[in-house]
Amino acid sequence: MSDAEGYDAIAEAEADAARKRQGPTQGKTLGQRLRLPLMIGVPLVVLAGVGVVVLTGGKSETTDNAYIQSSRTAISASVDGRVVGIEVGENQAVKKGQVLFRLDPADYQVAVSEAEAALAQARYDVQARRAVYGQRLADMAAAEETAAYAKREAARQRDLAAAGVATQAQADEARH
Repeated sequence: MSDAEGYDAIAEAEADAARKRQGPTQGKTLGQRLRLPLMIGVPLVVLAGVGVVVLTGGKSETTDNAYIQSSRTAISASVDGRVVGIEVGENQAVKKGQVLFRLDPADYQVAVSEAEAALAQARYDVQARRAVYGQRLADMAAAEETAAYAKREAARQRDLAAAGVATQAQADEARH
């Protein structure tokens, strides 16, 4: 074998080794080579972004002049009414049981007055019914007394009529 043939064989072996090293990417376009990494990478980036938003979103509230990281607390009165005074300032720390605002007491004072008037009327009605009840008891006692007298008078007239001292008409009248 000549030197030229030996160099050709070495060059061809090196070319074969280079082709094997380049592998399946040789002959593919750029889009074909980037397809698999993009199909995996883009969804991973989107999922990571969604995870960051979900984990950090909604836990803190900001205002124009302060930064608060706490849970929200709803504030409401147990009764309806017009607010006439606010006892706390913006961003002021408050304690449990502290008065935050005052409501107009006029509506409630009217309601209390109406309730007191209704109570007084109910007491008057009870007294009136007791008086009527007492009167009915007295009327019943008088009726019982009148019935007892009529019974005695009828018996007396019957006895007198039997003895011949009174007439039968008087006995009949006493019976009815």
